[in-house]
Amino acid sequence: MINLVLVSHGDLAEGMISAMRLIVGEQEGVFALSLKETDSIAELENRVETAIQQMNTGADVLLMVDLFGASPFNTCVKLLSKFPDLQVVTGLNLPMLLETVLQREGKTAAELAKSAAESGRTGIKTLQETLEQAGQEA
Repeated sequence: MINLVLVSHGDLAEGMISAMRLIVGEQEGVFALSLKETDSIAELENRVETAIQQMNTGADVLLMVDLFGASPFNTCVKLLSKFPDLQVVTGLNLPMLLETVLQREGKTAAELAKSAAESGRTGIKTLQETLEQAGQEA
């Protein structure tokens, strides 16, 4: 099973896990790491690296990050030099997390990363678009 590590600014990662638990129940292998105002980037990097090492060598880990190009993302990308099989996906949202946590069995981390990105994109809708599509199908 692929382990998921959510890395975010503030309490977003913890909040996402809390929401996930409310919807699909407790899940093994899902962890949150947050960058707080008082943290240094080096501290976050050490926490992410320790989490990866505790889970394995990176081949069975998918890092789900809140924002492309920001400090949590850059920290995760930096760790690719130590863990070349590590997978990273950005744009963390609840549809992405729910689909990913339910699809972990039998997939590689690379497959799961692609699926996570697609779930994240398709989970974003406007009400107007949804109503228009429903009207066209009726």
